[in-house]
Amino acid sequence: MANVQSVSKGASVVFSNYNYAFLYFNQKYVELCLTISDTLSLRKIRGHISTFMYEFSYAIPNTENWDSYKLRLEAINKSVSEDIAFNEIVERDELTFRSEVSAYPSYYKHLLQYLALLSEYVSELSATYLPRTNFQKTLLSFKNDSPFYDKLHEYKRTVYEQISEFNLPEFRTRFNHFLTFFFAYNLFINKKYVDRILDVCSQILSIFISSDTINILSNYPHNSKSELKKMAEIESTLHSAILYSNSLINASLSDFGVLPKLRKKVYSDRTLI
Repeated sequence: MANVQSVSKGASVVFSNYNYAFLYFNQKYVELCLTISDTLSLRKIRGHISTFMYEFSYAIPNTENWDSYKLRLEAINKSVSEDIAFNEIVERDELTFRSEVSAYPSYYKHLLQYLALLSEYVSELSATYLPRTNFQKTLLSFKNDSPFYDKLHEYKRTVYEQISEFNLPEFRTRFNHFLTFFFAYNLFINKKYVDRILDVCSQILSIFISSDTINILSNYPHNSKSELKKMAEIESTLHSAILYSNSLINASLSDFGVLPKLRKKVYSDRTLI
């Protein structure tokens, strides 16, 4: 569909079509999330997030908020740059699995800061690029939410495949797909579920980056039988926690109507007695 512009101040095209813009935004958003999930390099993550935020900054309604996001982004970037121990590990030409595992505690500290910032930034776009809830107002005369749903379900399919094949040695990539999806769309997740999922994810990461888990993974794939048994136990615990968190996401997306919304049964006395 095309949209005929109403009379407004300043220069404007007479006849505009925003469909391409909506498709472009949602495509770039999912591409960004997949890139974040697949790379260990915070340098790459920093570059991609910065590019995305500046690309769509014109759609942030409040200029002061945009200034705040820029300052926070610069602070995280500085924190990453000054983490010399982490950068010395991950920027090696030949990164061993043992070295990669040793970098995970610092990696997730910085990654969660980037994801939280990106999530807050994108939530501002409910007035422009994202579907709005009944508590939000749109600033556009025309919106097309179809690209949002198309790309969300495409992304969701990828996350499903990743967590269905969950295993401990590939924890980072598989968990990151789930974690990034959660932050990407938590605008449509009930606050009580957001808090619960954050708590579960914190516990997942505490178990994963614990010295016991790191030591076992550092010996992979040359683990002893006792280590393999322990690995299987940890793997089962973490996978169950991820599946539980994913079920909460789906329940909340359904409540918001992003996924099919269920009609709640209402039991009432219709006899008037």
